Amino acid sequence: MSQRINKSKRQASGLVRLAAIMLIATCFLLMGSFQTETGLTAGQASCDRQGMAALDRPVSFKATESWPLYFIPNQGQLDSRVNYYLAGKEKNIYFTPGGLTISLFQFDPAGKELPGRLQAKRQTVRLDFLGTNGSSQPAGLSTDSAPVVSFFKGKPEDWKTGLRACSEVKYPAVWSGVDLT
Repeated sequence: MSQRINKSKRQASGLVRLAAIMLIATCFLLMGSFQTETGLTAGQASCDRQGMAALDRPVSFKATESWPLYFIPNQGQLDSRVNYYLAGKEKNIYFTPGGLTISLFQFDPAGKELPGRLQAKRQTVRLDFLGTNGSSQPAGLSTDSAPVVSFFKGKPEDWKTGLRACSEVKYPAVWSGVDLT
C-alpha cells in the first residue's frame, strides 16, 4: 500500500513539473521582443518566405483564440527527428520522441543588418521528457480535412502537398500510466 502511495506521489510531482515547464514554454511563446540575434537568414530560421505564406497562421494557446492549431506531419521536409510540428508566423514547435522544441523568431523586414537579405532573430527552448526512455512516438489525432502544402525546399520536386494536418498530438505512455495530449 505504501509503495502505491509513493508511486502516486512521484507521478503527481512529475505532472506538476511538466505543468510548470508547459507554463514557462507558453510564456516564451507570448514574448514580444528578442534580445539576441543569430544572424540566420529567414530560410534558415524557418522556411522560405513563399512557404511561410502557406503556413502563415499565428500559434496561440489562448482558449479564446479562433485560429485552429495544425499539427503537420513531417514527411521529409524537416529534420528526421521531428514527427510533427506547428508552424506559425514567428514561432514553430517541433514534436520529437524525447520531447518538444519551441523556436521563436522575429524577422528584420528592412534588412538593416545585411541589406538585401531578410534576417531573423531567434531563440530556441528544448523541453525533454525526463525520466523516460524517449521511445514514446508522438501520434497525430483527429486528422483535419484540410490538406497542407509545404514549400520547405527550393526545388518543386521537394515540395510536399496534400499533407493531412491533425488537431491534436498524443504522446502515449510517456511515463508509466501517463499519456500526454
